[in-house]
Amino acid sequence: MSEETDRIDDDYRPGGTGIVMIVLTFLLLIALIFIFRNELGIGTPQITVSVPEEVPGEARSPADLARQAPAAPEKD
Repeated sequence: MSEETDRIDDDYRPGGTGIVMIVLTFLLLIALIFIFRNELGIGTPQITVSVPEEVPGEARSPADLARQAPAAPEKD
């Protein structure tokens, strides 16, 4: 055997970069989901809530009644 065939190739690592590619692909997928989360319909929902000023049949607080009471006439 020649000296050239007896040397061991230390740089050869089967599957050495496979896990790196899987991790990078996963991170890219997470980044794309984060960027396009509104288009995908995930994340914080945006809703509009409207509260009526006065609900019929609702008991009113004394503070509300005092605000709407007519002002007392001034004494001369």
